[in-house]
Amino acid sequence: MRFRRSGGRGPDLSEQRAAPAATGLRPAASRRRRAVARRILALLLVALLVALFLFVEQSWLRAEGLVRGPTVLVEPVNKARIVEIYATCNRAVKAGDALVKLENETKGVAFDDTVRQLQSRKIELGGNVKVAAEEAAQARATHNGMLAVLAEKATVFNIHDRLFKEGVIPRTEWDLARIAYKEAEANALTAEAGWRTKQASYDRAEKQLLSDAKAIDTQLDVMRRSEEIQKVQILRAPKDGIVTQCNYLPGAVVDAGISVFVIFDPRESFVEAYFEPAAVERLKVGAKAEVRMSGFAKPLVLPITSIDPVITRRPEELTRYFWQREQWTQYQPVRFDLKDLPPAELARVQYGAHAAVGFVFLPGWAEPFYRQAFGKPSVN
Repeated sequence: MRFRRSGGRGPDLSEQRAAPAATGLRPAASRRRRAVARRILALLLVALLVALFLFVEQSWLRAEGLVRGPTVLVEPVNKARIVEIYATCNRAVKAGDALVKLENETKGVAFDDTVRQLQSRKIELGGNVKVAAEEAAQARATHNGMLAVLAEKATVFNIHDRLFKEGVIPRTEWDLARIAYKEAEANALTAEAGWRTKQASYDRAEKQLLSDAKAIDTQLDVMRRSEEIQKVQILRAPKDGIVTQCNYLPGAVVDAGISVFVIFDPRESFVEAYFEPAAVERLKVGAKAEVRMSGFAKPLVLPITSIDPVITRRPEELTRYFWQREQWTQYQPVRFDLKDLPPAELARVQYGAHAAVGFVFLPGWAEPFYRQAFGKPSVN
């Protein structure tokens, strides 16, 4: 017979003993439900990441590129040593601006020797004319002296001839006077021939001086005008643009045909990006891309200008980008012109700079989310 305690002090002892047995199953079931929920959540997270990765792969298209454009090489015509550099790399210059001063000691010595030889030749010709003139003058004086002797002998002979005809003098004296006259006549003729020869030599020397001196002066004038090339070269900017590829310092020796500077005109520049053929199929002329370049804090939004069929040459600046791709020649260049940029932005364009080009392809339902996240519509 059981007795129940009374007095309202608590539950019955039998109820307290049965309570743990009833509640012991609840914690285990709760742990199982939480484990299942965690597994489901993990699976959903993995699925979301996979979906997000696939979405990004299909929505974002990126490629590497380079800034390109027409360039003009500034190079010496002869091997020379750089004396002074006037240009500053990556700075704008105007056509005709002095860029660098070069000096060729060997050419300079040869140039000075040639100038001295030409000047000596001109002096020599002048001396020849002076000598010829003196000889012609002496020959003329000799001829004039012979003419005076001839006139004297002619007078004596005429007197002897009259006296001989009058029978005053014998024939022997007449013969002697005649012989002296004929000898003076022969001497006068010889002196005249010598004078005319010397005069002809003088005329030739003077004529040669006039012609040769004129040619020498012309050659000296040409050499003086070309002294900048032959001796000291001042290389000037052939056109407006920006000086790039500054690889030399004062004192360096530059061979002929090796560029000291390169003039790049940013007004004709463009970005050339390299895409895989499968990616190019999604692009079209006019499609806009975000282009990030050195010197620009914010990306530029540029439309595609043209899509070339194949890459014509391997861009050496992107060797590391292509080194793992054996079929790099299959990459297609996509061009974005920079000529429409404001002048202030064009001045920051650097030739050969790397560019990162990106396209965003979003479905209509994702556009509002993209606009809300980035504050702007997608590029395409």
